Amino acid sequence: MSSVDRRTFLKATGASLAVVPASRALPAPFDEDPLGVRCDFPITDTLIYLDTANRAPFPVAVREATLAYADVKTHRGFAFRRDEIREEARERFAVLFGAKPEEIAILYSTSDGENIVASALDLGPGDNVVIDELHFVTSFVLYRQLEKEKGIELRIVPQRDGRSDLEDFDARIDGNTKLVSVAWVSNRNGFREDVRGLADLAHRQGAYLYADAIQAIGAFPTSLTEEGIDFATTNANKYLYASYGAAPFFVREELLDRIHPDRYGHSSPKKTLDDYHYRLQTTARKYEYAAPAYNIVYQLNAGLGYLKEVGLDRIEKHTTA
Repeated sequence: MSSVDRRTFLKATGASLAVVPASRALPAPFDEDPLGVRCDFPITDTLIYLDTANRAPFPVAVREATLAYADVKTHRGFAFRRDEIREEARERFAVLFGAKPEEIAILYSTSDGENIVASALDLGPGDNVVIDELHFVTSFVLYRQLEKEKGIELRIVPQRDGRSDLEDFDARIDGNTKLVSVAWVSNRNGFREDVRGLADLAHRQGAYLYADAIQAIGAFPTSLTEEGIDFATTNANKYLYASYGAAPFFVREELLDRIHPDRYGHSSPKKTLDDYHYRLQTTARKYEYAAPAYNIVYQLNAGLGYLKEVGLDRIEKHTTA
């Protein structure tokens, strides 16, 4: 259930507290605004919202950015700071999550990132990809298809009581493994992978680590660089508090030459040369082959600014508690 009204929620939780055994300590009184942000989310006027891991409600700052974009489009056409806002969002994301702006592209969906990586690795017979049973469905679909089309081997690490163990990954990663792909935080049960440990296992065998980060980025402080992740993608519609259609994609700087775009368009060139020749982008911007969904980029930029203001450390402390 995505949401319940306040009265029903409190009634249900009150009933459950009434039957807690006396030997167990009762929880502290319900704090209705532990982070001091409830006024920023008008949805809380009528609901206790519990579905941000699926799709987040707008905070006021993101709503205002949406309206500002709509007002400019309504009254002034294209006279909005589209490229400046995209670069501001790229910079904000990089600073918040331990990367360089040159390592960040803004794609359309989380699935775009993993497809770009799989295509660039040119997987074929003899190669294997290791994923875990708690992964998102996209990865199963993608690599099963590459089994049929390219002759790769997909190795699936089983979960044990809702967890993935490094030892089970280690048993399946070998010299023919080209990629280890995981959901950093599983959409199935919230299990959080040890991505630093997985990066070490993968790199020891010459493989790369891809993280589907949509359930992770924005939920706790982290550094993509320090975690050792090679590639990661998220999207704006969950813990970045915007809508679908703006997906930050991280490629470690030293791998940018290795990971080629899987398509090209009018945004690909860095410079136009004579006779319809071009010098292409060399940073992660090269994956942005066409115009983005600028309205969602506006929202993403506002959401990132809001996260910085609230504080990722405070968000993690409250959420895990």
